[in-house]
Parts: sequence; structure tokens; C-alpha cells
Amino acid sequence: LLAANIGIVASNIPKARLEQNAPNPFSENTTIRFYVPPTAKTAAIEVNAADGKAWKSFNALTGNGQLVIGAGSMSAGTYTYSLVVDGERIDTRTMVITR
Repeated sequence: LLAANIGIVASNIPKARLEQNAPNPFSENTTIRFYVPPTAKTAAIEVNAADGKAWKSFNALTGNGQLVIGAGSMSAGTYTYSLVVDGERIDTRTMVITR
């Protein structure tokens, strides 16, 4: 009976999530919002160029968070960003930089 109750409690813990960056497309700054559950040991947002090459990885803290990315050091084009929690890719989204 206790194990069943633990399972019910665990299912009520919100899951990690990644939101679409805004604004998108952007030419100066964009904000990526995310949620990482407190049970996570590691979390990061990984940004890749259109060719799949890693551009940068940002450590993410648990809870509701946001990451602001400035376009200044990036070339115009399409990038993907992923939320990786405890080694598992949770979600991937696309952002576009214009000039």
C-alpha cells in the first residue's frame, strides 16, 4: 500500500519542460523559459547550429528558469536548442536569428 502511495505522489511532480523562445525570429536578444524538477541532478540547455554542430551549452538550475541569449556572437540563421536533464533530451525547439 505504501509503494502505491509513493507512485501516486511521484506522478504529481511536474515534468521538465522547455518553452519556445520569444521573440522568434530575433536580431538582438531572445528569452528561453524552462522548468527543471527539483529531483534533477543535472540540467543544461544545449544550442546547436543548423549543421548540428554544438554552439554553446548553458547549465540550468532546478525550478522555473529563463535563459537570455544575445545574437551578437551568433551568425544569422537557424539554431536548435534542447533541454537535457540527467542525460535525457527532454525537448528540442528551433530559433531563428535575423540581421
